[in-house]
Amino acid sequence: MKLKIVQVGCGWMPSAGHGPALARYAKENPDRVELAACCDINEESAKQHAADFGYARTYTDMAQMLDAEEPGFVNLAVPVSLTAPMGLQVFERKIPMLLEKPPGVDVPQARQLEQASVGVPHRVAFNRRYTPLIVKLCEKIAETGLPIMSTHCEFLRVNRPDPDFSSTAIHGIDAVAHIAGPYQRLNFTYRELPEANPGAVPGVANMHVQAQMQNGGVATLDFCPVSGYSAERYTVHVHNTSFFMAMPGGAEGEGYLKIFHRGKLTETILGGTLVEGCSENYMTNGFYGENASFLDALLAGQPISGGMNEAAIAPMIITDAMRSRESFCEL
Repeated sequence: MKLKIVQVGCGWMPSAGHGPALARYAKENPDRVELAACCDINEESAKQHAADFGYARTYTDMAQMLDAEEPGFVNLAVPVSLTAPMGLQVFERKIPMLLEKPPGVDVPQARQLEQASVGVPHRVAFNRRYTPLIVKLCEKIAETGLPIMSTHCEFLRVNRPDPDFSSTAIHGIDAVAHIAGPYQRLNFTYRELPEANPGAVPGVANMHVQAQMQNGGVATLDFCPVSGYSAERYTVHVHNTSFFMAMPGGAEGEGYLKIFHRGKLTETILGGTLVEGCSENYMTNGFYGENASFLDALLAGQPISGGMNEAAIAPMIITDAMRSRESFCEL
């Protein structure tokens, strides 16, 4: 019997990332999985998603869909205010689930999900962990056999005067921990930007983080939501070797990884060379990797990594502190 896949939420993120990723997986594994149904409170969005990616049926009520379809996998990608309450319903039914980050609006909600998730195969969708360039970066660092001395994340966006940028910044926070190991202590500084846009929502700010990592390394993270350039870059230094990586997208194109040893450029890896037959965002930015590896493990009866554990909750502890404009945080 085929594994039934259902999509909960048919907005921009599912359409740009998870939709094409799951459609490709279903096409590559026609005897193992089927795209059974998708659900959105907006009926037209659900119908469009089904038409775009090949889902057989549509619903406007998640509980009705889960009861009718009895799926074997749920991809949950809804507004963050709905992630915890809807995720709890899925966990109560013991259905394997990939749920979009952040797992709740705050740490208490994440802890609720953590308790409910015990015994249920699941993963929090931090797609940077599966981005081919970051996967390659981690491989190249490991090949040196040397400890990371310092890591820098530069996270730039254009015209993002969000009242709360932390749900986007969490990507960089998680990626640094994935690359360089868990955080220990963090110090924050903020540059409030009332001039960001006339009448902009209060709270727009550049946010700067200095961190001590548990392994003795250090990290700096700079989040600038209303800069003149959209980019996401990671710089990592070990003894005598430096790694410069730019995420695909925007002005960075396909992205790249450059490696320098003792002052000389020794290797350049372009992001497009790491994906087979497709340079679209869902491949280059990790959406396919995180969905496919989850489904491969689920179908094989193997453990699922990346669940509701401290590695998933630690970024939320940090973003909670940033949202409250704390100056210090310790994990």
